[in-house]
Amino acid sequence: MTHNYILDGDNNPVPAKDILEWHKWYETADRKVASTDVSGANVSTVFLATDHGMEQEKPVLWETMVFFKPDINEEWCERYTSHEDAERGHRAMVYLAAIRNTAMGRAILLGDWSEAWRLALLHVELEDEEITKV
Repeated sequence: MTHNYILDGDNNPVPAKDILEWHKWYETADRKVASTDVSGANVSTVFLATDHGMEQEKPVLWETMVFFKPDINEEWCERYTSHEDAERGHRAMVYLAAIRNTAMGRAILLGDWSEAWRLALLHVELEDEEITKV
């Protein structure tokens, strides 16, 4: 079973035939899904190209990380099994970074991260519904 992947033209992961194919693709590929600067942080989502799923059913190939100013010692990271989930997750992480310095944001983030993440994904879902209604 392969752990190295490349993307086809529609952002679908395809197992690399061998390490040489993977390396050649990786050297020139644009793996960035999105990058957003918000509230003193950079939210970055990329295609990892190597399965980080530790033998999960679907390969975990995308990741969003938030990089805060150097004086802030926090690390936020989420991983995904699809490009679509990575795009949605990126938007959720941007939302969390944007509200981080508000009273509501601090209350959410000081509590349970999984609950904060669930609420951020719900926010993105509701936002998408509003867009389709317009």
